[in-house]
Amino acid sequence: MKNDTIEIFQYARWFVLNRLIVLAGVALCAGAAHGQTVLFSDDFEANTLGTLNGWSVISTQSPGTTIQSVGGSSTNGTGANQTVMQISDFNGSGYWIAYFKFASQSAGTLVQLTYDVQFVQPPSGLQSTALRGTMKASSGAELTYTYLNSNSGFSHYNTATSSFVPTGISSVITGDWYHVTETYDLSDQTYDWNITDLNSSAVGQSASGTSNFYQSGTTINLFALIRVSNGGITNYDNFVVTTVPEPGVAGYCLMGLAFVFAGIRSRRVRAVPKMNG
Repeated sequence: MKNDTIEIFQYARWFVLNRLIVLAGVALCAGAAHGQTVLFSDDFEANTLGTLNGWSVISTQSPGTTIQSVGGSSTNGTGANQTVMQISDFNGSGYWIAYFKFASQSAGTLVQLTYDVQFVQPPSGLQSTALRGTMKASSGAELTYTYLNSNSGFSHYNTATSSFVPTGISSVITGDWYHVTETYDLSDQTYDWNITDLNSSAVGQSASGTSNFYQSGTTINLFALIRVSNGGITNYDNFVVTTVPEPGVAGYCLMGLAFVFAGIRSRRVRAVPKMNG
């Protein structure tokens, strides 16, 4: 009887420890799964045509520029996918800025921006459509500088070389939608980027790389589109800003799954002790 009591006690201790291991594994993996948070999202489907929700528009001496939601569909959209943001500028002067804000993020968190962009109509004559997409810090410093030009394609400003660095997409195809992804690392002041033509697999219509921040900054909370010269019509769609789990988070999830597997396997191997009659 004494041996039975000891064995039952040992089994109870093992059972509790087994459950703790499984719960720890689930907690680790759940933490990884919740590591991504949506900070901003706009596919423009909720907008009344001619308006923009969640965006601020600043215009100075630019009577020829309009920024509004219009009927249209992007290649990468979901749901009804019948509305996009359109920037039209033929005779403008001065500048304009369209921007949105999100909860401020600091070093130690990776922030990812994705959106789609399309040249609807190139400028006439020798004019060029030049648009700058920039992430800004809470201080107002421009951290990144993604330059989109109807003549020279996509480029980034690299503060290490103090020059515009071509992305490899030297020209854009009118009417095609391009998907842009940028992941910002405030710790090392760099961002990874990828640009892909969603309508064409032609050589020279997809590129990726890493660039340094345009200016240094330890926080990030705003994305802006800035017109830097006249001409053309450009559509945008499917803006999403999220936090991205650090690379080590995936390792924690794998570790957690290993704990769960070990606990389940141990439970199968160990049988409930039999009491002697």
